[in-house]
Amino acid sequence: MSRNLVVAGVIVAGALGVWLALNAGAEQGAAAIQAVVPLELTPLWRRAIPLDPDRLTIMLARGEEAQQISVALRATTYRCRLLEVREGEPGEWHGRLHCYELDSDAPYTWAVWSPFVLGMFRLFPDQGGQNYLAWVSGSNVEIAEVSQPRDRCVALNEYFVREHRRVAFVPVGELLPMRPFLSPNPQYWAIRVLSIAEHQPGNWTVKISGPDSPEVYTLISENGQWRRQE
Repeated sequence: MSRNLVVAGVIVAGALGVWLALNAGAEQGAAAIQAVVPLELTPLWRRAIPLDPDRLTIMLARGEEAQQISVALRATTYRCRLLEVREGEPGEWHGRLHCYELDSDAPYTWAVWSPFVLGMFRLFPDQGGQNYLAWVSGSNVEIAEVSQPRDRCVALNEYFVREHRRVAFVPVGELLPMRPFLSPNPQYWAIRVLSIAEHQPGNWTVKISGPDSPEVYTLISENGQWRRQE
């Protein structure tokens, strides 16, 4: 039996299991559950994205000391056919999505999905025991904590059920004009994230610049409200 058939069988079996479990929960009066299971993920194109730095400091197993690992980032555009379950009702979803994955020779992977092309990725490792990945989506900077592995199927389900793992969303386009961040790619602004710091939950300082500008902009969040530091 070919590997593709085996994978397809596992996916379908998983989808059936989720469907039955959800329907059983609905019959018992449980809270409504939403889930997504991939039936088909066909890669259309794939590319590597350079990272500098390209290392994380993480704990690979419980009880072990944290260690530094090398990671690589790749982007893949998929044509997707998914089983989507809402309020116990199954249906199919078809469309294209982009998956961005951190991989390593160590037992670690982390993924995020988006309907948009993302860019300007940068890692901020070992920030007080945390590892952050920052990227640009449109005119916004998004930041996620990536110390805990998250494979692409888990990330796909979380994308559809709106369980975002980002820890900060910086609305740069609402705070600054576009001109300093003009990009050859019309899908996102060319925002260089220089540094990030979380002082307490919800309070951040993020420093950014344009691709060719020496000017540094400091953006501050207090209780979820962002402002530019003058």
